[in-house]
Amino acid sequence: MSELQKVVLFQVDAEKGEGVELSEEYSVRGYPTFVVLNTEGKTVDRWMGYSKEYFIETMNKALADLSTIAEKTARLESAPTLNDAVTLGRYNSSISEFSKAVEYYRQAQQLAGDSEDFSNDIFINTTRGIAKDQFSYEDAAKAFESILASADPENKVNAARTMSRLAGQGEKPGDLAKYLQIGIDIASKSNDPGLQSSRNELLVDYNLKVACDSAEAVRYKKLTLGDNWQNEADGLNSFAWWCFENSVNLAEADTLARKAVALAEPGRDKAMILDTAAQICRARGNLEEAIKFMEMAVAEEPDNSQWSKTLESFRAEVTGSS
Repeated sequence: MSELQKVVLFQVDAEKGEGVELSEEYSVRGYPTFVVLNTEGKTVDRWMGYSKEYFIETMNKALADLSTIAEKTARLESAPTLNDAVTLGRYNSSISEFSKAVEYYRQAQQLAGDSEDFSNDIFINTTRGIAKDQFSYEDAAKAFESILASADPENKVNAARTMSRLAGQGEKPGDLAKYLQIGIDIASKSNDPGLQSSRNELLVDYNLKVACDSAEAVRYKKLTLGDNWQNEADGLNSFAWWCFENSVNLAEADTLARKAVALAEPGRDKAMILDTAAQICRARGNLEEAIKFMEMAVAEEPDNSQWSKTLESFRAEVTGSS
């Protein structure tokens, strides 16, 4: 990648060795985080995300203006530019200063006029800021209305999913159906495969949590898993675990979890699937078989204390019930 030839790349594992200290120093809150520093070690730009296209675009913008974040902040106050407002928005977003990020993206919207739309950036940072007590559910709902006024159906559907999640977490349970239906309606009008997939995911939640139709929820869930999921350990386990988490379709989930165990590669992957099978057996009242599966999980990955603790808790249930 030509962009990397213009910088000295220093890759850090933020969870090991000196990476732990560096992640604290630079307030890393998620992965991957990219920080562009000048020769004096001062931050020029930073952002988060996996997208290759976004990385290339943002790196080129960062290299085109090597002024520091502090300099960009001062410059924005005296001579506001769209580029500085956007840079400071994504910088503050990456350090979890979501209220500041929203301020900068709002300023960017004023500077851009109708030429660019920052409603999605404002919405995303508003919703992220709820967990930090920087915004409220009502703030997110207002930001969502701005999303609906934008022209990008993908952003609208994603925002509707986010609002339905927030509503379902206890903020406004009565709004759950509204936001799910908005997302379903928008996605249904498009032939885009990605939006059709999002529609199916929304219909899973709608049938499970609003219509209370578990059979339809299961049907749509299967549609989200791809064409060959019933022949792959990961796909089978994903569906079986979803059934367990939502207490639906446990008989079929039991059968499919066992099939996943048979297909899984030895080691950690198999141990995780054995845990799924064990949890489903327990949920169906079959503690003895649940214990057998957990014993197998411990044997597959003996260093994982989680499996041992689960096994101990299952055995304690048997002892307590005898």
